[in-house]
Amino acid sequence: MKAFLMTAILLGLASGNTWGRMMTPIAPPAERAWMHVNEPSPGQGEARTDMNDSALVEDLYRQLWSQPNEPDLTHVKVEALGGRVRLQGQAVSIEEKRLIERVATEVAGTGNVTNQLEVPSR
Repeated sequence: MKAFLMTAILLGLASGNTWGRMMTPIAPPAERAWMHVNEPSPGQGEARTDMNDSALVEDLYRQLWSQPNEPDLTHVKVEALGGRVRLQGQAVSIEEKRLIERVATEVAGTGNVTNQLEVPSR
């Protein structure tokens, strides 16, 4: 497992990705089950097939950074698997949580975003 993770890190760095912003986190097989739980219901959009998962994450970050009120992504983790996106961590405010989810939905498509972001109570 360690060798696999090191290889993934080195490949990501060799491709010019910045570890903290661009590389898609690698989930162990047990954590990949979330994708099957949140399959889109009939009528919802299909997962994006025009780009790989790391390109999907990069595109999402680019879109978020280009927002007029750029959200604080310090405690936000973005994962993509099979064209579907999962958001985890903490957003600074409910407005920021909604902004991140809206942009993720625009990039990945309706029904392809699982928003697990939390907002700290004040």
